[in-house]
Amino acid sequence: MTFHTRPRKGFALAVAIVAIVLIGLLIAGSFFGSTQEYRSGRNALYQERALAAAEYGQTLVLSEWNSANALAMGKGQVVTRTVTVQDGAIASIDLTKLNMLTYSVVSEGRVAAGTDMDARRRTGMLIRLDIPEMRFPGAVTTSSSTNVTGTGTISGADANPPAWDCDPAGPNRAGIVNDNAADVTGSGTCSGMTCVSGDPKVMEDPLAGDPDTYDEFGGISYDSLTKLATITINVSGTTTLTGIGPSLTGGACNTSDPKNWGDVNRASPAGPCENYFPIIHAKGPGLLELKNGKGQGLLLVDGNLKLTGLFEFYGPIIVKGNFSTDATGNKVFGGVMAMNEGCVTSPCNSISGNAHIQYSRCALLSTLMMHARPILATRAWADMF
Repeated sequence: MTFHTRPRKGFALAVAIVAIVLIGLLIAGSFFGSTQEYRSGRNALYQERALAAAEYGQTLVLSEWNSANALAMGKGQVVTRTVTVQDGAIASIDLTKLNMLTYSVVSEGRVAAGTDMDARRRTGMLIRLDIPEMRFPGAVTTSSSTNVTGTGTISGADANPPAWDCDPAGPNRAGIVNDNAADVTGSGTCSGMTCVSGDPKVMEDPLAGDPDTYDEFGGISYDSLTKLATITINVSGTTTLTGIGPSLTGGACNTSDPKNWGDVNRASPAGPCENYFPIIHAKGPGLLELKNGKGQGLLLVDGNLKLTGLFEFYGPIIVKGNFSTDATGNKVFGGVMAMNEGCVTSPCNSISGNAHIQYSRCALLSTLMMHARPILATRAWADMF
């Protein structure tokens, strides 16, 4: 008996092959997706590390701010610094001086440089200097009787000290400011106030008679400033200082010398003491006489101050008592404020000899900048890429 088998057309093999292909595709797709997700996550992590490095660089500028180095920069000058952050990340920081009070910081963070995981982020911010708000409305501000005589000059026309790197001079100020213009007189060769110039020559301002004008400076007081003094001079009776000038030790500025009040000259290369602007506190109710010397900084005098010849000072002078000059060669670039506390003999302030007192916004700001703290300007931070 013969059996004839008929060919049977099945589909199991085809289904199996298709299933294997589909499963392979699913596995390959899942592997590709997970790989992409891994790479995306890894890249995001490296980008965040780069951003953290960039922000670290910015923070480092604020935390390690050096007023002397910042002041020494020329306008438009860029100082570049590279620092290593955790896990091999680096931050390249560019600090640019825009003007006397404003700086730009651009920080670029980089991770895994030179590999396929290289990531970079750049951030920028603006810094401004928060300086004490000392109001100097003129070259000389007094609260009581002031007499000007001799052959000197008092000028409220803003002027930069010779060779100092400052912004262009600003608007003119008054020559002398007092709460009662009638209390300001000229005699001798200065009759008619011919030796005083400014806009105006003499300005009447009620704030000149307000004790707070000489004691409160935008959130910081006179007493607070005395506590920050670099140099303290105990004054009892009459104390005379001579020979004020820059002092060097081993070629470096000797800031421990009480007669070193910085260097008012500007040279190339810069002298070691050019960026030393001390706060000098004359402590006590007596009379401080200054003669034969030069200095810069912030001079705070509890009692009376007298320039007795060949003395130059650059910066703000605040006197709780009376202010006077005599003899020859006295110069002040900046501004003088005398509160005339306890004055009973008229005139309380006597400016004689050939003293030259020049209002200088440059000298005032240069000093105050050295004791300012950097803060972020409004809307200062930017994510650049």
